[in-house]
Amino acid sequence: MKILIAVDGSIYTDHALEFLASREGFLAGSPEIEMLSVVPQIPAGALRFIERETLEGYYKDCSEKIFKPIRKFLKGKDLPVEEVYVVGDPSEGIADEVDRTKPDLVVMGSRGRSSLKGLFLGSVTRGVLARTKVPMLIVRSDLIPKKDGMRVGIAVDGSPHSKAVVRYILNNLDFFGKDSKFYLIHVTSDISLTLLAGVSTGAPQPLKGTDLEAIKEETYREATEDIVPMLDKAGIEYEKVCVEGTPGDVLAKVAKKKKLNLMVMGTHGYGRFKSAVLGSTAMRLLAKGEVPVMLIRK
Repeated sequence: MKILIAVDGSIYTDHALEFLASREGFLAGSPEIEMLSVVPQIPAGALRFIERETLEGYYKDCSEKIFKPIRKFLKGKDLPVEEVYVVGDPSEGIADEVDRTKPDLVVMGSRGRSSLKGLFLGSVTRGVLARTKVPMLIVRSDLIPKKDGMRVGIAVDGSPHSKAVVRYILNNLDFFGKDSKFYLIHVTSDISLTLLAGVSTGAPQPLKGTDLEAIKEETYREATEDIVPMLDKAGIEYEKVCVEGTPGDVLAKVAKKKKLNLMVMGTHGYGRFKSAVLGSTAMRLLAKGEVPVMLIRK
């Protein structure tokens, strides 16, 4: 597995590095990990007054200011990385390096949550999402796994993205750790349940009791019918989680209740507009929760 981790010297970079360092079993396999820093380019108008050698030295010094404290941070941690720096716009620089090296996973730390800030993520994270479709792990807090085996939520909705999520997990099981516990999660919308109750009368009424549970069970079965055989064939045990509500909000609550170390979910492919806002479920989860989120995109 090849990983690219983008670093900028912030506390969020530290969180992302800590997360990777926690993957002891995965690291034992000597994965290829590139640590990338993007140095802002000097304005074009000033370049003509600076000799090339001086300019290259300046950029190298800038990257060293990022890498040096990270080396100290990583001392004693079994996390071998290759240091690489490029010059330019951070989002474009990371995306170009992704195109060049073709990693299996991009790891980024992103600023903490709030109802507004969390909704829009950091500008660099948004920019990379808009320019790539490689799986991305976004680490937003210091909720780092304490052991190799993680508690992993798999959010599914019955779409092709869900199959891509499970396929990615099965192809990279060592990253998730030995003896990890998986939770197969499907969120049923409150609105769909309400409307289903009124199909015959034309006047939607809330469902109650066994009718509600039966519909929840059926929607869960439909959402997971292509996923369950994949997990069963691989011998992966999981806990069934069927909940209702606004998906992003509910997933954040499930992550907290189940003490998840990671939520893995699919979202739509890239595009300058679509990926800038992401899918609504992914965005709400990132806005409301602190759990690291791995996005698998088609």
